[in-house]
Amino acid sequence: MTFADYDAVRRGLYDAQHKKCAYCERYIGEEGNPIEHLRPKAYALRGSPWAKTPPNRDAERYWWLAWAHANLFLACSTCNCASNKGNWFPLEEGTAPLALPDEATLERLLGDNLFDASSEKPLLIDPGVDDPLDHIVWVPQDPREPVERIEWRPVDKTPRGRYTIWILGLDRGVADHVGRHVRLYVYPRVKGVSNALPPLARRQWEELTRDLLGAHAQFTAATHGAIDFFVPKPERERLGIVLERPMLLAQSP
Repeated sequence: MTFADYDAVRRGLYDAQHKKCAYCERYIGEEGNPIEHLRPKAYALRGSPWAKTPPNRDAERYWWLAWAHANLFLACSTCNCASNKGNWFPLEEGTAPLALPDEATLERLLGDNLFDASSEKPLLIDPGVDDPLDHIVWVPQDPREPVERIEWRPVDKTPRGRYTIWILGLDRGVADHVGRHVRLYVYPRVKGVSNALPPLARRQWEELTRDLLGAHAQFTAATHGAIDFFVPKPERERLGIVLERPMLLAQSP
């Protein structure tokens, strides 16, 4: 197989991810965006992206996962560029990297999630396994600002969230797209719910959460944070509505 053969899986990834980047959840085109290997296929960069010294280069990994289905995603060229994700795959200090499997297992890797990552603890969120809301929350940078001027920023809840934000650049270019999305599409919908009487509010809430937090919607993690801010829990309890988490990429129909 050659790198050109990745086009054979591109459509499947594009449809499975609902036309979104697996990392930032921005709508992307099917063509012109790279097939991403969560565990890099050439070499892995270890260490801290904030260190003044160059990262460690692990040249032994992860070539054998180049065609493992669970290691492949479609990512936008911003998230996966050399200055962001690139070949980064840091691990928790003291954990051992995933070892090369035996020949029998290696033959079965193509198309299946057969590698056992229990021996290593990644410091990057795996979009096919992890719930990003366990690690990152989107909040207004200054909640006192008028809605049209609020800037939205991702805040880490765990070390994995911190590494993911930095390595993917979620607090840089992506934040601008999120701000526009919240201003144009999220706030007008939630404002209507808050101003409605409970029976109508519940119907509107069901519609907006389906539209804005469904598997097909973009920026669902950021949207969840914005909705929680604009319609806080006491207000939701008054209206008899519940804010559910968005569906995970791995659970998407």
